[in-house]
Amino acid sequence: MRVLVPFTARHIETIAGAPANAEWVDVSRSSTAYWETLCEFWNSGDDLLIIEHDVVCRPDVIEQLEMCPEPWCAFGYSDMCHPECMEAWANAFGCTRFRKELMAAAPDAVSSIPEGYGRDWHNLCDYVSGMPWLNPEMRPQCLRARGFWHHWHYPAVRHHKMSLESYKALIGG
Repeated sequence: MRVLVPFTARHIETIAGAPANAEWVDVSRSSTAYWETLCEFWNSGDDLLIIEHDVVCRPDVIEQLEMCPEPWCAFGYSDMCHPECMEAWANAFGCTRFRKELMAAAPDAVSSIPEGYGRDWHNLCDYVSGMPWLNPEMRPQCLRARGFWHHWHYPAVRHHKMSLESYKALIGG
C-alpha cells in the first residue's frame, strides 16, 4: 500500500504518526498541486492511503485498512461535533484508503475533473468521490456514479486544526 501525505506544513503529530513508508509531497506550490499529486498516485497499480497533514495516524489504522476487503475505507475525525455529522464529511480524504481495484474501475475519477472547477484542494475530495447530496450523474467519472461508497472505520483519527499562528511557527513565518 502506498501512503501519500500531501502537506503544506509538517505537523509534529502527523510526522510521529505516519508510517515509515509514507511519501511526503509538498502541495503548497498552487491551489491545484494536491490534484496534480493525486493524478500521479491514482493509477500507480497499488492500494493508496491518503493521510492529510492535519491528521494523526495510529498503528491500528494501518492494520484495519490492510485487513479490510472494502474498496474505499475512511476514518472519521475525532473533532466531529456528533456522529450524525460523519456523512457530511464522507468524502473527506483526511485518512482514506482506496483499493487498486477501485482505482482501476475508475481510472479517470481524478484526471477528468474539469480545469478551473473542482481541482482546487478545497473541493477535490467532493469531485473525486461524487457529492452525495447532488446527483452523481452530473460527474459520471466520480466514484459514487460508478457504484462505490465509503466504508467507515473506528475509532476516529485525531484531527488537529492548525491555527494561523501555529502554521506560521511551523513554516518560520
